Amino acid sequence: MIPIPERVDHSESEERFATLFYRSPVALILTSMADGRIVDVNDAYCRLVGYPREELIGRTTLEIGLWANPSDRQKVVDLLQRDGRVRQLEIALRRPTGENRHLEVSFEATRLNGQDCFISTALDVTERMLATNALLEREKLFRHVTRMTSDLFYTCALENDGYFKLKWLGGNAMRLFGISNEALQELGCWRGFVVEADLPLFDRHITDLRPKEIGKAELRIQHKDGTIFHVRSFSEVETDAEGGHHRLFGALEDVTDRVLLEQKLEHQAHTDALTGLVNRGHFLELAAKELPRARRYRNPVSIAMLDLDYFKAINDSHGHESGDHVLKRFAAICRASLRESDLLARIGGEEFVILFPETTCEKAREVAERIRENVAAATVPSAQGEAIRFTTSIGIAELSESDKNIDALISRADRVLYEAKRSGRNRTCVAPLPA
Repeated sequence: MIPIPERVDHSESEERFATLFYRSPVALILTSMADGRIVDVNDAYCRLVGYPREELIGRTTLEIGLWANPSDRQKVVDLLQRDGRVRQLEIALRRPTGENRHLEVSFEATRLNGQDCFISTALDVTERMLATNALLEREKLFRHVTRMTSDLFYTCALENDGYFKLKWLGGNAMRLFGISNEALQELGCWRGFVVEADLPLFDRHITDLRPKEIGKAELRIQHKDGTIFHVRSFSEVETDAEGGHHRLFGALEDVTDRVLLEQKLEHQAHTDALTGLVNRGHFLELAAKELPRARRYRNPVSIAMLDLDYFKAINDSHGHESGDHVLKRFAAICRASLRESDLLARIGGEEFVILFPETTCEKAREVAERIRENVAAATVPSAQGEAIRFTTSIGIAELSESDKNIDALISRADRVLYEAKRSGRNRTCVAPLPA
């Protein structure tokens, strides 16, 4: 039996849900739990799948032919039956042109207007997958051509002092290290260019190798001009026919572009592009790890839900560019009032959340009030030079024994946030601890 969370039953909540649903830049789809038929979609979803809204409503994704791989649909069904939800599953979608796109989808059960539904998000990760596949293909080609074809390759001989010394090298040492091949050979080793934190890795996979052993590692090296390169190191130790002379054969491949691409993709997956804050998915992931730790050590944890008051009116009156400036200024004000251990995230259009580790709701309220007052005192210039003023309403809840997960804690904070809005906005409300 899939658990259905109860939605707050008042018109303001429904209106707010509808606004977030239709205006969200993330592709969203509502499907009936009873028969799998599409109840509603937003414009972002229509753009993603390539079908107009009228061709989607009332039909199933199977009837439309959206599944490029039937096995993907079965995975979704199996996960929903087992867990009642789906988290960031990669699937393939077929557009009406026959083109396949790779998506990252999540499903949650909800009840809307008395109907049990699944609300699903879909993120197009085709470019990321193509980049990943290109990297895998590059590595495969690298292995098949030869283990030793690289940006720099070298041989070393084991000296009487027990260390390997460069005897020959090819490639371009100047590009990686900032010195000539001859100068590097005179040094006898490139260990001095390795970033200090990676030296144990260098020694394990190069310095300490024994005959017949192979070392493979990714290391950071520092060019003479200070630039950091990421290199893949391959090394192998062999002996001569009599077993008397040990020689090390090594190669370096510059993998900086690949590593930077991976870091960029990781950052994009976890970060809100406008404010630079943690996004909703990464916040939930980090917060879910914090709660068990807090329970284990019996530390308090509090959550603050923050919502900019009348933000739609700001966009309507001054334009979305000014609205973006307000959001960025709001994020900066929040950050300035928080500790390094506090976690601030943007989880919706004008919705933000703060996780306060080791903090009671009273202490969280003090910080929230400081944020609220600083926000009320701030202004942002509009495109016409007018001073835009804005306020925020805040709801706070402290972790209790009855909160089974982070969603339950957020839900309690969200309820008192709406109390703050109903009671006049620009105020902070704290949820009482359950009896």
